[in-house]
Parts: sequence; C-alpha cells; structure tokens
Amino acid sequence: MQKWIWQLAIVMIAGIFLFAAFDAISAGANKEGKTGAEPSQYGLPPASAGAGGKDSGMDEKESEAFNPKSLMYQKAPEFESYAGVINDQNGDDFLSSSELKGKVVLVDIWTYSCINCIRTLPYIQAWHEKYADSGLVIVGVHSPEFEFEKKRENIEDAAKRNNLTYPTIIDNDRKIWNAFKNSYWPRKYLIDADGYIRYDHIGEGGYDETERQIQSLLKELNPDIKSEMANVSAEGVDFSQIQTPELYFGSSFRRVPLGNQKAPILESIAQNYTLPGLLAPNIIYLEGEWKNNGETMELASNEGAIEINYGSQSVHLVAESARGSTASAFLGEELHIGPEANGQGEIAIGGSRLYRIVKTDEYARNSLKIKIKGAGFKAYAFTFG
Repeated sequence: MQKWIWQLAIVMIAGIFLFAAFDAISAGANKEGKTGAEPSQYGLPPASAGAGGKDSGMDEKESEAFNPKSLMYQKAPEFESYAGVINDQNGDDFLSSSELKGKVVLVDIWTYSCINCIRTLPYIQAWHEKYADSGLVIVGVHSPEFEFEKKRENIEDAAKRNNLTYPTIIDNDRKIWNAFKNSYWPRKYLIDADGYIRYDHIGEGGYDETERQIQSLLKELNPDIKSEMANVSAEGVDFSQIQTPELYFGSSFRRVPLGNQKAPILESIAQNYTLPGLLAPNIIYLEGEWKNNGETMELASNEGAIEINYGSQSVHLVAESARGSTASAFLGEELHIGPEANGQGEIAIGGSRLYRIVKTDEYARNSLKIKIKGAGFKAYAFTFG
C-alpha cells in the first residue's frame, strides 16, 4: 500500500512540473493589458460532453474520480456565450457534442489584426487539412482587441483572406477568453478525447512541437496515425532582431506618449502636430492636424504624416479610412515600394485591418515617414517583424 501511495505522489508532482513547463511564454505573443490573470488555469469545451453535460448515467464528478488523468490534467469546461460561429455546418449554433465527442480538439485564441496571430494561421489551416479526417477538430476563438474586430463581416473577410476553413467562434464579449483566464494573442490549447487539457502554447513558434502533440493525442485514438509533418509555407521571423515593440496610437491603448505629444490630451478635437528636428527611437511622431479618439489617432487635415525610427525587417500598421486614404512610405528620403503598394508606392487604406507597410531584405534600424493623403484616416497600432 505504501509503495502505491508513493507512486501516486510521484505522478502528481510530475503533473505539477508539466503544467509549469506548459506555462513558459514563447516568443511572439501579444499580451493583453490586464493584470492578475492566471495563464495556468484553463477553460474550454470538453471533447467528451456536449452542452447538455453528461454522456453516461454516472455523475461527471464521480466518473472523474475513476479517471487517473484527473490527477495530472484539468478538465476543460464548456463554452459559455458567443456572438456567432463562422465556417461551421451548424451555423451560429454551438459546436454540437457529436462534433467534439471522442475527438482531439485544438482551440486557437486569436484576433485578426494581430500580426503574431496572422503568422500562425497557415500552420493551423495546414493541420486542419491534414488531420481533420483523423479525428482533429480545430476551433478558432476570435477574441477582439479593438471595437472594429467585433464586426462579423470583418472577421469573415479575415477568414477568407487567410484561407481559413475550420470553425471560428466570435467571442466578442471575451466569455471564452475569460473562461481560459487568458492574457495573450495567440494561444493554443490541445484537448484529448476525454476532454482534458494536455498541451498549451503561448505565442508564435513551437510548430513542430505542437504538431507532435497533435499526433500523439491522435495516436491514442488510432495507433496507425503517420508521423509525417504537414507541409506549410509561412512567413518566418527572427525575434532577436526586432528592436521596436508594438506601439499604439490612441490614448486609451497607448503605453508610451507620442514623441510630440500635445498637453493636455483633448478627446475628438483636432490639434496641430509638427515634427521636431531629431526623433527618439521607437517613438511615434505625428505631422498635421490629428484628433485623439481613444482607440485611434485620426487625421483631420487633408494631408499628414507619421514618423518613427524603428528597428526590424517589416512594419505593419493597423488602420482604416471610411472615405478612403492613401499612404506612401519613405525610408530616409527614398520612396519604399512595400508589399501592398502600387507602382507609385501608394497603399490604398480602406477597411479596418493590418496593412503591410514596409518589408526590407535585412533587419536594420531605419527612419520611416508615412505620408497620408485623405482626411478620416485612423491609425490604431504599429507592429514589427
């Protein structure tokens, strides 16, 4: 009896260390600005039970007492609330228990204007295509950062733009995000066929490790699952070379002030900004008349500019313009023809999304000036890669 007790204690201690390892933060995560979150406390839909609760005559707590997994892993709770579901055969209904029962479930929390999320999507779609017939169900959970990311049509456009065909739940009130006690975009949770959380990954990277975990859980259902990895064509990034963090424009999101910040900060009132002679690194500067709208800085004049001294290979700008605007990027004095620019170097700014402004051959520090034409242009955030 004593030997059995010691063996059980060793298993429980191993489980604690396993959870600690899963909580290590990988590079490329966008942390939400809340405090007090507990990333190690999980919550997501059980693979073995639908919204009704039980699968047998045995009480759920009673059945867990007989499952040794409950000593090492947390059982995933159910989804709570949602604003809709896209790419699911049941329409806006919850994913049915028949879809999840006995399946391996990968839950991906993301938001469509986040570059860290965008770079992971080719891998997730590839896993869906490779393993769906083997018992893997991928569930995207779209938990928005900005108000425009709550619009269903915007999420649907993003899913099409990124060629996503697996179901995505619209988590506008972050009910699922909160059930996870999550603080990061993106974040992935892998659930076994009994509804236990077996793997957790924060941020980008770790793709081979995640796929091996998927294969391992699928092999618990079918030992004949092949070990060949999915073939994925995706953008890479060297985080050690990025010298500039994500930067927000609007005062309600801004973590550091603008380089030529006006005092006092006036809401929704146009103020004139002029550029100083010398730019501090990793700080946003504005030129022209701009209004602070909380989430954004909005160009009030017909022309204006954004300047920043940054260090990276690529620059992305989350922006929108209801009336249509154009943006032209200059590195130093030279016009830069970026990934979305036309032959004259102009980028058409319209819908609310992430725009790819700069992509150079090497990681380097550069002075970037974005010249904007068209009042009503709104800037949300810079991200770098």
